[in-house]
Amino acid sequence: MSLEELLNPTVEPCAMIEASDEEIYHAVMEVQHGNGEAEDDLVDPPPTCHEALEATLLIEKYVEDMDEPLATILEMDLGLFQCLLCSAEFKSVVPMHMTDYFTLQPN
Repeated sequence: MSLEELLNPTVEPCAMIEASDEEIYHAVMEVQHGNGEAEDDLVDPPPTCHEALEATLLIEKYVEDMDEPLATILEMDLGLFQCLLCSAEFKSVVPMHMTDYFTLQPN
């Protein structure tokens, strides 16, 4: 790419869409209310808590041998993140009792 092309880029015809403010507003409102075209199929589901913990452990392994201040800060932040993930997972656990696993039989 030449310097002339960088300074004076050619405008693509598809980028020159002339839409009024009202048309833009209606398009945004349709998408927000679910009436528009669904592009949610392209979005991956968020990672699970287990996958996030695995990722933090992998990054921790990578930076543990680095002797950089930023690596030390990252290790501390990852440790805090792991604690937050575990506490959030622990809070979401439904308490159960031993008797929940047995059925009472009439005599």
